[in-house]
Amino acid sequence: MSTIAGYFSSSGVPSSQTNSKLISHVQNSGAYHVQFSAPFSSVPAVVVSPQTDNLGTGYVVATSLGDVTETGFWVYFQNLSSPAQNRDAAFSFVAMACN
Repeated sequence: MSTIAGYFSSSGVPSSQTNSKLISHVQNSGAYHVQFSAPFSSVPAVVVSPQTDNLGTGYVVATSLGDVTETGFWVYFQNLSSPAQNRDAAFSFVAMACN
């Protein structure tokens, strides 16, 4: 596996071209667990980009990755406007082999 890319709606629904699946998402938690359709041979580089135009105006969204493995990753979104809060967001990602 060299590259996997995909898009998920804020509710965790993958687009028809996404060849991975969402394992876990609790509504309004801002946390998503994505599992790759096929594992990488080593931990890949993962880039995630939130789609913020569906959040309205005035939002500053922080994106963080957690627990990136050969089989998937967690991603977390937070609205940094006052007060800071977890926020669901549609997002796209690319995962690439590093070897």
